[in-house]
Amino acid sequence: MLAGTGERSRLMLDVAGHRSGRRTALVALAGAAVSTVQSSGERFEMEPMSPFERKVVHDAVAEPRPADGVGGRRAQPLRRRAPLRLSTFHVEHDDLEAAAAPVPPVPPEVAHRVFGARLDLAVAYVEHLVTTGIEWGLVGPREAPRIWERHVLNCAVMADLVPEGATVADIGSGAGLPGLALAIRRPDLDVTLVEPLLRRTTWLEHVVADLDLEHVRVLRARAEEPARDPPGAGRDGPGGRTARPAGALGASPADPGGRACWR
Repeated sequence: MLAGTGERSRLMLDVAGHRSGRRTALVALAGAAVSTVQSSGERFEMEPMSPFERKVVHDAVAEPRPADGVGGRRAQPLRRRAPLRLSTFHVEHDDLEAAAAPVPPVPPEVAHRVFGARLDLAVAYVEHLVTTGIEWGLVGPREAPRIWERHVLNCAVMADLVPEGATVADIGSGAGLPGLALAIRRPDLDVTLVEPLLRRTTWLEHVVADLDLEHVRVLRARAEEPARDPPGAGRDGPGGRTARPAGALGASPADPGGRACWR
C-alpha cells in the first residue's frame, strides 16, 4: 500500500465486535472522567490500559463533547471549555510498562553549549517528550534514553542554518521535532508547527502553552494547505521550512527566496 499510494495503512481485526464495544465503553468512561474533573478539579485515576485503550481515552478527552441539548447549542472542544491540563487525566500503565516508565534523562554537557540560557526550556520540553509524549504515542518508549542526542540536539543544531528573524514552518511536526527544538534555541524565529492529526496538535498546543513560547503557533493542516497560504503571508513570506518526509511534498516547498531543509 505504501509503495503504491505513498500512504501508510494497516489492517485491524475486530473479533466479535470486542474492539468496538471496548471503544464505546472507554468513550463513556472518558466522558464521566471529564465531568468529574470539571466539577471537582481533582486528578482522575483510571485502571491500567493497553496503548490502544489509552489512545481512545486521550482522543475522547480532546474531541468536542456532544451537544448538551439546551437550545441546540453546539459544544466546543474541551480544551476551550475549561483550562484542563493533559496531566489531569492519568491512565495507569500495566505492570510491565510501569516498571519501565522512562525517567527524563539528564541533559548532556553539549546541551548546555547548544541551548545556553534557554536550557531550562529544553529540559522542560524533554520532560514532555518522555512522559505525555510517550503516553500519547508521539514518541517510542525506547527513544527516552537517547532523546537528547538523537532527537532534540540533532534538531537544535539546524538553527545555525536559519537566518535571523526568519519565519519557519515544520511540516508534519509530530512531537515538535525539529520545530520546537529550533524555537527553544532561537526565540528570534517565527515558528509554525504544521500537523494534520488532532491528537498531535492537541499535545503540541499544550506543550507550547506550558513553555510559554509566544513565537510559536500550531496549525492543524496538511502539507499542501499551508503551501497555498504560507505562514508569514502578507509580511515577508517564509524564510525557511523544514519538512518530513520529503517525498510527500514533491518539489521544494520553499517560496522564492526561502529555503527548504529535509530531515
